[in-house]
Amino acid sequence: MKHNVGKLGESIAKEYLRSKGYKILETNWRYRGGEIDIIAISPEGILSFIEVKTRRTEDFGLPEESIDYRKAKKILSGAQLFLHDKGFSESQIEISFDVISITISPDGNFNINHIKNAFSESDI
Repeated sequence: MKHNVGKLGESIAKEYLRSKGYKILETNWRYRGGEIDIIAISPEGILSFIEVKTRRTEDFGLPEESIDYRKAKKILSGAQLFLHDKGFSESQIEISFDVISITISPDGNFNINHIKNAFSESDI
């Protein structure tokens, strides 16, 4: 059930990003230390590493509140590997670490909160 909620959330997030003019480069990009849910380029040309968090209820807090220091550090490490693998240097392109938080209600409606620059290298 949890896996299905996560996949639904990622699907909603991809549609949301496309509707905002983002070009999706990778989904579920795996590296040795984990996975980055979505890697996309914003309409402004910013390379965004996006973590998607989805919940069916806010009983245990907002979805984005589950991203702690450890998770942020893993995303940062993955981003550095991605940049290296693709031949980018961080000085060549502006990057952003975003969170898309989705809460799905029992009737199937959902609320999306896109937090741009949710954290940065200096936070970690």
